[in-house]
Amino acid sequence: LTEEQKARSARRRGAALVFLGGFLAIFAGWLLWWMLPRLGHPGVEVGGSTFNGTAQQAMGILALLGAVGVFGLVAFAYGLWQVRTGRRSLGVMVAMVALAVLIFGGGLMFH
Repeated sequence: LTEEQKARSARRRGAALVFLGGFLAIFAGWLLWWMLPRLGHPGVEVGGSTFNGTAQQAMGILALLGAVGVFGLVAFAYGLWQVRTGRRSLGVMVAMVALAVLIFGGGLMFH
């Protein structure tokens, strides 16, 4: 591939990261906003629904959703950088994979 083709490919992937990362960040933020009152008061009816888990489970859920939101924000920012520069960053890709492994591992811990 020529340098121009590589840059075009990186920009396309960056645009996909902007879309997907933005979606993840917004959806995780919305879920946090919607669930926070319920998770903050286990066993109490809030807004017509009740969270029947423990306070520790609520903290795990909040941590997991927060981590997914951070992952989405990092993907969004990295996608913007890729669209702007037309380049990829090995360091950012390694950090994203490490964050994904941590999120997956955290999800398994609370399963």
